Amino acid sequence: MRTFHALLSERYWDASPIHGTEQGLTEEEATGLRSYLLFFCKMQALRRDGLLDLVGMDRMFGYRFFIAMHDRHVQRILRAEAGYLEQLYPLYNEWLTFRKKEGTIIPKGFLHI
Repeated sequence: MRTFHALLSERYWDASPIHGTEQGLTEEEATGLRSYLLFFCKMQALRRDGLLDLVGMDRMFGYRFFIAMHDRHVQRILRAEAGYLEQLYPLYNEWLTFRKKEGTIIPKGFLHI
């Protein structure tokens, strides 16, 4: 939850580097973001197996998902670990299409991979 609050507060959205590392993240912050992304990979697997649907996922996590996916540091992690996090790409595209069709707000930003 701490990772999401940092994303929501737009702490990561600042153009200037965050403490210390080359990518602007501490190792702890990068690990928190990876864990957050893996949560959505697991949700995609459950959805693919028919145990979750996009409507329910959107109600619970839609805004959070797009805040994370549109974050510049998350996008660096996605580029660096594309094979490991590959389930997020179809989920992102399907979820984006769903939100557009429903007329639901899509948090600012775009996925630039």
